[in-house]
Amino acid sequence: MTRLTVMTATMTVISILSSQAAARPAGCFERTYSGSHLSSNPKQDIRRLIINIAQSGSEATFSVKAWLKAHPQIWRAGGGCKPAGESWRCLTDTDGDPELLIHPIAKGIRLENPHRLKLFDDQTGPDLNTSDISGPANRAFVLMQTAAKLCAQE
Repeated sequence: MTRLTVMTATMTVISILSSQAAARPAGCFERTYSGSHLSSNPKQDIRRLIINIAQSGSEATFSVKAWLKAHPQIWRAGGGCKPAGESWRCLTDTDGDPELLIHPIAKGIRLENPHRLKLFDDQTGPDLNTSDISGPANRAFVLMQTAAKLCAQE
């Protein structure tokens, strides 16, 4: 094999790996569910969801803000993510079954909650008032990319 062939093959592999890393979603994503959607999906707990994904090299951190049907306050979760192909496999900073999967889709993400998502009450903090989001109606959410300033607001 010539040196040029090896260099070309190496550059091709680097290009493929770079394009895969670039495909992983990052930024601010949001979804607000309409009253009619929530009426037709009565077991869905989440009425609004905002997620911020901040990529740093090959890893990322995420933060979730959620508004639940049964509670007026904001609920939160966060943690770290590792690459999983073009997606992220994220572990929350709470106990339980903390895995979330974040997949890129056109103009947004699909957030999968395979087990349960443990959220904490924004006012009291972790371990004082928590809510578990689980069940088939709370397994997957489609969010669209939105302005970064929405995620920057506290």
